[in-house]
Amino acid sequence: MAEAFRVDPEALADAVRRMTQFQRRAEQMLAEIDSRVNRLHAAWTGEAAAAHAEAHRHWARGEAMMREALAKLRTAGETAHRNYTGAMAQNLSMWS
Repeated sequence: MAEAFRVDPEALADAVRRMTQFQRRAEQMLAEIDSRVNRLHAAWTGEAAAAHAEAHRHWARGEAMMREALAKLRTAGETAHRNYTGAMAQNLSMWS
């Protein structure tokens, strides 16, 4: 027999809230990192500076991918929460 399927809407909503908080904090940190890198490269030149700039661009592309994936995950969580709580409300209204 299959296990019962259960969704905890509050836990789902909490996960979405935590993803939103993480995204805000990550964006603040990333802005600070970019600011520091820009200040660094205002005075730093040469091969090492060019290699660092390329490494930072590579890292920034990865960070953008992470941000995009997190946004999709958060949207999926919001949609799931809305769908589950809507279904629960509909079921309750049919039995009330």
